[in-house]
Amino acid sequence: MSRNFIFVEKEPEEAEWISSSKGCIEEEYEQQPPESQREEIGEAEKEPTREDISVPSFLPALDKITPRRSARAATNHNYHHLDNPNSRTKPVPRTFGNPAPALEPIDDGQRANYAETAMSFITKEIEPGNIPQTLTEAKASPEWPEWEKAIKAEMDILGEMGTWKLEDLPQGRETVGCKWVFDIKHDHEGKISKYKARLVAQGYSQIPGMDYFETFAPVVRHDSLRAMLAIAAIWDLEIRQLDIKGAYLNGDLQEEIYMRQPEGFNDRSGRICRLYKTLYGLKQSGREWNRKLNERLTELGFSRNKVDHCVYVRERDEETAVITVWVDDLLVFTKTEEEGNELARDLKSEFEVNDMGEPKMIIGVEIK
Repeated sequence: MSRNFIFVEKEPEEAEWISSSKGCIEEEYEQQPPESQREEIGEAEKEPTREDISVPSFLPALDKITPRRSARAATNHNYHHLDNPNSRTKPVPRTFGNPAPALEPIDDGQRANYAETAMSFITKEIEPGNIPQTLTEAKASPEWPEWEKAIKAEMDILGEMGTWKLEDLPQGRETVGCKWVFDIKHDHEGKISKYKARLVAQGYSQIPGMDYFETFAPVVRHDSLRAMLAIAAIWDLEIRQLDIKGAYLNGDLQEEIYMRQPEGFNDRSGRICRLYKTLYGLKQSGREWNRKLNERLTELGFSRNKVDHCVYVRERDEETAVITVWVDDLLVFTKTEEEGNELARDLKSEFEVNDMGEPKMIIGVEIK
C-alpha cells in the first residue's frame, strides 16, 4: 500500500504579520489627503485664541479671570522634593553634644553623700508593716523579733514532723534549693493576727519523672461552699473553722529528693537534707497532703461527694456532718455543737489543728 505526501512550504507567522502590517501602513498612507488639503484642515482644527472667544455679558472679562496655575518662576515648577533645592532647608551639621564641663574636685563629705545615695536601695531599712522578701531584709526590719519567732516556730514544726535528715549527696544526684517566705496574717477587721515564716522548696528545679510524677490536688469549688453556707443558714447548722498547721508536712514523700540546708541554719558540714515529708514548694506536696487527709476522713466515716471531691459527707445515727476542704482550711457543718467538738478532737489526734471557732472569713468570703 502506497501513500502520496505533498509538502507545502508555508511562511512563518511572523512573516505574515509583517506583510499584513505593511499592507495596512500602505493603505493608511494612500488614504491621507494631499498636502494642500492638510494645511486647510490644520487651520480649521487650530485652537481658538483669547481674541476669538466671545464671552457672554454675565461673565467677567477674560483679562480679569485669575489663571489656575500660579505665576511662580520656572525654576520653582519642580515638584520633586528631593530634586528641588528651593523646597528644602539646608541640612544641619551633626553635633556630638556639648563639651563636658571641667570636673571640680569634691571633698570627702560629698563623696560619702554620693555613695550613700547610690547604695540606699541596699542599706535602707524595712518600714513596719512591710513584708520582707529575704532573710536579710527580715533581720533589718524593726519587726525582726516577730519574724525571728515565726522562723523558730517553723523550724520546730519541721523538726517535730521529721521532714528531713542530713545525709551526703549521692553521686549523680542534684539538689533542690529553698528559701524563706514571709507573710502577715490579718483578721476580718484588718488587724495583724500573726507573723508567719515558711520554708519553701524551690520546686522549679525538680526533674519530672525522677523527682515527681503526679501533681494534681483538688480544692472545694466556690459554688459548693456558697451552697453549704446557704444550707447552714436554712437548717440552722453549726459552722466551725479548722486550720491545719503545716498541712503539707503531713504528706509522705514517695520520691527521693535532696535539698540544700536552709539559710541561717547551715552547719557547714557539706551535707544536704534528704526529704522524707512533703515540703511547701514541691510539685507533689499538695497531692500528697490531699491523699493523707482523704485517708483520715475516710477512717472517720466520711465519703467524698461525687461532684466535688473536696466535700465530705457523713450520715450516722440520723445526724449528718459535712466538711469542706480548701487546702488546709476546713469548714465543719454539724447539727449540734457536741458533734463539732467530737470531729475537732478526732482530727487533732492525727494533725496539729487550730480551732478558730465560728468562721469570719474563708478564701476571701466574709461570713456574718
